[in-house]
Amino acid sequence: MPHRSSKFKHFSPKAMLEDLMDSPEVVQNVLTYFISWQNDVAKELRSAADPADTHRLQRIAHSLRGTLAQLHADTGAQLASALELTCKQATSVPPSLPNDLHDELVAVANEASIYLQASKH
Repeated sequence: MPHRSSKFKHFSPKAMLEDLMDSPEVVQNVLTYFISWQNDVAKELRSAADPADTHRLQRIAHSLRGTLAQLHADTGAQLASALELTCKQATSVPPSLPNDLHDELVAVANEASIYLQASKH
């Protein structure tokens, strides 16, 4: 069962901390990198989604699935997995799937920013 903090709905900093040897500095570094990286990935996801480029979407979804799983961003990882699987199995992708993944990616990044701001104080 995933660890959840009542404050964070889209990822679990507590579970990340447990995974990363209880090092707040490592969690902060990972989240800082993620926030920067996700800006580019979110743009790439949007451009691959319209019109749907299934090969590109599959590659993006694969990368997001692993990254979001590391952040214990369960909903995002599940959406990425669903998009990756859909791209493997179908020639068309429902627009809602990449859109939902994009929205969840942004939500994770926003919460990660809030976490980083709070950890500075």
